Amino acid sequence: MLTKPADDQFIASAMDHIYKSFSDTCELIGTERVRRTVKTAIAKATSYGLTTKGAVLFFLECMYAFGSEFDTDPTLPWAFEVLNDRAEVHEEIRLSRLYQSLSAFSIRVFGESHSQVISAIHKLLPLLKSPLAFEDATFESRILSLLYQVFPERCAVCGDQVLRSLIQKGCRDVGRLGIQSHKVKAMVIFLMLFLGHGVLRDQIYYWVGDALSVK
Repeated sequence: MLTKPADDQFIASAMDHIYKSFSDTCELIGTERVRRTVKTAIAKATSYGLTTKGAVLFFLECMYAFGSEFDTDPTLPWAFEVLNDRAEVHEEIRLSRLYQSLSAFSIRVFGESHSQVISAIHKLLPLLKSPLAFEDATFESRILSLLYQVFPERCAVCGDQVLRSLIQKGCRDVGRLGIQSHKVKAMVIFLMLFLGHGVLRDQIYYWVGDALSVK
């Protein structure tokens, strides 16, 4: 169990743990942002009834692997389902279910040695550099088609309904910033699929929000 007197010590050990597991990301975002993600993981994990140090560290790893808001991401329904299953009182069983779901998802979507993610990135980069043109009436359908074109494995798992919801959320989030560019909306939607639906607010990917002047 986490206790208040041990918080500072645990935060330090958790930072050390995540630096070892995600060294490149941590070096990029810096010590202060890493500390914030650890504090976020503690608060979120505790809210789901996950109170052991091991559980919090696993939650933290999931944040770095799937985005800080993975627990509410509609493209990761297994995470939401397991974390909110309060009928299961045994923390170890819930963690085991979460790990099993994560492993199955990673194998199916990411592929061996992340081969399918690498392939998707290779498709995405030239697409974002191309002079894409969109029309209001067909924007959602066009983006949906492009998402399948770039990352078919991830999209097959999500399904059209979830993807359309993600597209609409991306448009709303960008619109709240006063940005109407369809190309910017498209870029953010792709980043939401790759990095998590909360990417505009995520300390792990702070540069996305900074680039769009998110306060």
